[in-house]
Order: sequence, then structure tokens, then C-alpha cells
Amino acid sequence: MPLTVVDASQIVALLEDGRSQRYVSQHLGIPHTTVQDAWNRFLETDTFVRRVGSERRRATTTVDDRFIVLNTLRDRRSTAVQLQHRLLAVVFLPVSL
Repeated sequence: MPLTVVDASQIVALLEDGRSQRYVSQHLGIPHTTVQDAWNRFLETDTFVRRVGSERRRATTTVDDRFIVLNTLRDRRSTAVQLQHRLLAVVFLPVSL
């Protein structure tokens, strides 16, 4: 569950108030690593807004995804490795499992 701007602002306000990251995580009911990430992001950017495109990059395109789905439906007993090899034979793109 991504943090909202309100949650991030609460985190920053509590930390600037002198509270510990563990206290903030327990008070808001979120993992301490989330508090740490939000605080580090605030220190780097001076804002609460999430950076655009900060998610993991896609390894396959929508066309590749469709290829995988269609091949799975054609041969339901095929394994992930077999599907990966079929996709590699067509696209020449390594896919992580």
C-alpha cells in the first residue's frame, strides 16, 4: 500500500518533532522501513510526493505478455522456463523469472 501525501506529511511532522522512526511506525501502524523510505525521500527532495517512475521497470512489453498468455492457454502443461525459451526464440529478450 503506497503512502498518501497525508501519511508522508504525518511522518515528517512526527520525525521533525523529535520522535523516533520506530515510534512513528508503531503510532501510524506501518512498517519502520516505510517510515525510513519516506523520511529519506523527504530529505532528498524536500517534498512528500512520490517520484514518477520509481517502480521496478517492466521486463516484458504488453505484446510479450499477450504472447505468454496465449502460449500458456495453448499448452497449459508448459513450465515457466519453457515459456521463457519460446519468448526468447521470438523476441531475443531475456526475461527474469
